[in-house]
Amino acid sequence: MKDVICPYCNTHLLLSKEIEKVEFLKCSGCNKDFQNPLVQIKSVNPNIWSKILIGLGVLLIAYFSFKGGENKEKVYNSEYDGSVHQVERYLKSTYLKDPDSYQSIKWSKVMDMKHNNYGYRYKVMHKYKASNSFGAIIIESKIFFLDNEGKVVDISNDDNLYNSLEATKSSQNKSFAEQMEKYQKDNDWGE
Repeated sequence: MKDVICPYCNTHLLLSKEIEKVEFLKCSGCNKDFQNPLVQIKSVNPNIWSKILIGLGVLLIAYFSFKGGENKEKVYNSEYDGSVHQVERYLKSTYLKDPDSYQSIKWSKVMDMKHNNYGYRYKVMHKYKASNSFGAIIIESKIFFLDNEGKVVDISNDDNLYNSLEATKSSQNKSFAEQMEKYQKDNDWGE
């Protein structure tokens, strides 16, 4: 038999061999439950913490690896229909007189222009139709310039540039310099 003192009322309790292994005891003096000081508290194995940390690390690496597979660019063509949501939002909220009449016709691929000095990062060409102020349906081709955050910062109305680049895009044998030279000749940019 072992002697144990109640932490609440300081009553001495004698424990038999069978009771010595019970985790919680009830004091016969104050009738309160307390933890048996003879039972060793099972501590968490220190190796378990390293395993938990390793597991969390693997999960974080897997999460960021998966996330890395997503398109990191802020401006990109939709995989569904090729649209660029920032341009559509701009057209419908700011630019068009009748946003409900907007219909997309064609999108170019978003061009990343990160090494330019013009204050924009992305460029995309878009052909669409919508109602003008008089209610007539018109077709427009515009070039939209967007900054690093995807905000439309400029628009070009040069229909010839859009059509010229679309036509030469199908010709994969021509270099970019040849395409620009053709565009300059077709639009009287020559000397």
